[in-house]
Amino acid sequence: HYRLGYCAEQGKDAERAIAEYRKAYAAEEKDDDFRLLAVARLAALHEQRGDNVRALAAYRDLIKNSKDEELVLAAREHAEQLKASAK
Repeated sequence: HYRLGYCAEQGKDAERAIAEYRKAYAAEEKDDDFRLLAVARLAALHEQRGDNVRALAAYRDLIKNSKDEELVLAAREHAEQLKASAK
């Protein structure tokens, strides 16, 4: 689903991209690389659309499930920024 979401995103179809990324987000293997890529893109799209609650949930998922230190650090930074802007 990540690849379908990515193709949709490249084609400027954000709704379809979000739908595909959500399917990947629901995968059972929480640490699967393609799932985590989809979650990262989903977080970014939600943030761009101003849906900070969903973006924050996706960033928290990345922090919890990713083993990639750089991805975790970036997710933490974005989550902190979203929390700070909500105050």
